[in-house]
Amino acid sequence: PFGSQGVVVVVVVVVVVVGLRTVGQNRCPTHTGDAICMACIRNDFSRASLASHSLRGLPRNIACMPFWACMACIPISARSEQRAPKGFAKAPCWAARRVGDSSSSHVQREHQQQQQQQQQRQHQQQQQQSTAAGGARAGRKLRQGDVLLQLLLGLGRMPSQRQVFDVIKDEVVTTWKGQPRHATFVLSSLAKHRLPWVARHVLAVMLERGVEANPFHYNAAISACSRGGGEWQLALLLLSGMPERMVFPDQTCYNAAISACEKGGQWQVALSLLSAMPCMSANPDEISCNTVVSACARGAQWQLSLLLFRSMPDIRLAADKISYNAAISACEKGGQWKRSLSLLSTMPEIRLIPTEITYSATISACGHGDQWQLALNLLSAMRDMRIVRDEISFSAAISACGNGGQWRLALGLSSAMPLMRLVPNQITCNAAISAFARGGEWKLTLRLLSFMPDMSIVPNEVTYNAAMSACSKGGQWQLALSLLSTMPARGGSPNEISYSAAISAFEKGGQWQLALRLLVTMHHARAIANEVSYNAAVSACEKGGVWQLALGLLGAMTHNRVAPDEISFNAAMSSSEKAGHWQLALTLLRHMPGVKASPDEVTCVAAICACETGGQWKLALHVLGLMSGSRLVTDKRSHSSAISACSNGGKWRSALSLLSSMTATRLTPDAICYSAAVGACEKQGQQKQALSLLSLLPDPWFCVGCFF
Repeated sequence: PFGSQGVVVVVVVVVVVVGLRTVGQNRCPTHTGDAICMACIRNDFSRASLASHSLRGLPRNIACMPFWACMACIPISARSEQRAPKGFAKAPCWAARRVGDSSSSHVQREHQQQQQQQQQRQHQQQQQQSTAAGGARAGRKLRQGDVLLQLLLGLGRMPSQRQVFDVIKDEVVTTWKGQPRHATFVLSSLAKHRLPWVARHVLAVMLERGVEANPFHYNAAISACSRGGGEWQLALLLLSGMPERMVFPDQTCYNAAISACEKGGQWQVALSLLSAMPCMSANPDEISCNTVVSACARGAQWQLSLLLFRSMPDIRLAADKISYNAAISACEKGGQWKRSLSLLSTMPEIRLIPTEITYSATISACGHGDQWQLALNLLSAMRDMRIVRDEISFSAAISACGNGGQWRLALGLSSAMPLMRLVPNQITCNAAISAFARGGEWKLTLRLLSFMPDMSIVPNEVTYNAAMSACSKGGQWQLALSLLSTMPARGGSPNEISYSAAISAFEKGGQWQLALRLLVTMHHARAIANEVSYNAAVSACEKGGVWQLALGLLGAMTHNRVAPDEISFNAAMSSSEKAGHWQLALTLLRHMPGVKASPDEVTCVAAICACETGGQWKLALHVLGLMSGSRLVTDKRSHSSAISACSNGGKWRSALSLLSSMTATRLTPDAICYSAAVGACEKQGQQKQALSLLSLLPDPWFCVGCFF
């Protein structure tokens, strides 16, 4: 790839190298020594003058000849006759010609030996020049490939086949027919630029114009599909079309197609390709298995990933570091932190040294399993084993601390990174902000968010969503609204998580009107409202006392194909109960199994409160019994509501029975429970029972009002 100027450079380099070797073999006939020749090559004239002790016999212009003075010890065929001084091209060296004129036999014999050596080297030099000329021709062809590549890159990501056809000229096709490697160069370059469709059209043009495609061409085109964002359909199309052209896919082609499926999230197709490789005489290798393990991990199929990982010895493949990293990542995504630790501890037994990728994946697995202590131990173990701790490992540890509610430790880790010459990146900041958000530290969250531009870090949707969640937990709905409104101006695109976080902030701030308005805005912004968005809106209506809107949103969820869950029903039931519509609350309870929503403790308490409002003491006792049968935790509120329901129904014995059952379930009745039981006895004229209950209270004056 030198061109015409490159030929001169190659020849000059060859001449200089030959000259340096010749200087060591043949001393200058004037006995000036090698120092003069070496000094002239370096263009150091002053050194040449000092190094020579016999400059009187040399021409006056020796110091003005940085190149030809050196040629005194180099054959004539290596000189440039056009630029040499007059007379130099007619003799092997000027010094030999001067000595020859003086009829020195010794010098003549030496000169004859030099001529013989010159003739021997002349043939070698001609071969070198021929090779350089061939390299120049190849360089011209490669330059043509560079020009073609620039034209193809200018077509964009999705050109038509006709556009590619017009760019590829006939002379390029002729070159490709003679030397297919130039077509491979173009296709490989398109793969590096992640242009799969351009590579596909180039391959189609090759086949249409009679260029014989080989596995290298197809491999480059399929690799473009892998690098170009996981164009797995196109990769399969190219792979399936190879046998029709009598080109049989090899191991490399299959690996590229499997990689495209892995990046495209198609773990089933990747697994099918792996199983089909032996039938096509392409035996899987470690790369094939590792890629499929990663594909299954991305598809949340950690069991398949481990099964394939453990079956590698059965097909005579040894698991390497990449295999273990892929298996540990699969366990991490499946929440199997114990298996991740087991795989990590197995590596030294088979003489595999864990890398920073291995430890980072294991730390992340421990973080997902709420094992923040183990995550910090692994981070410390990396230092003891002299494994470089990078931004990824620190980010995983910070995220683990955040999941465990240890926002102070997360703050300490993020603060220690600059001391270790580690620059926090976007992932690190997002992990720290999420940790602060879980701890309700909205001030720290906003402070770190404001520092990110100073660190040349651009906040993304994850950053803003975590910050809005922190503001929501802190009751700062104004700040959450401000963050949501500034996202588009700062390059962020609000998604359903962003809107849900803002609606939740409005719910906690009692702003049900803003919550409903933002829910409508989601539809116009083409953000699909999910159960989190609807639940926050229903809860906002419940707190605002607008039970009709709460029930309307519950119905809208089913209409918009969003399945209501326990949180949805709990908010709607509580809203109906507070409004005095206990029948609606109990009706919602009956409809929950129909939508596969399981009642929880909050649901049952809301139902018991509705029974209390409606005086349905039997239903209250029935719901309380269901809680015990379903292994739901009964608390003081559920018992106090059931006792109040019995009190409203005039069932003072049932109220006392519930009060005594609390002690059996290791629940200590509080003043509200005693007050409800005392009220039930007082309404039925059971003064003695009421007074005995009062004697059990540490502060009996709390229930004195029950008698008045």
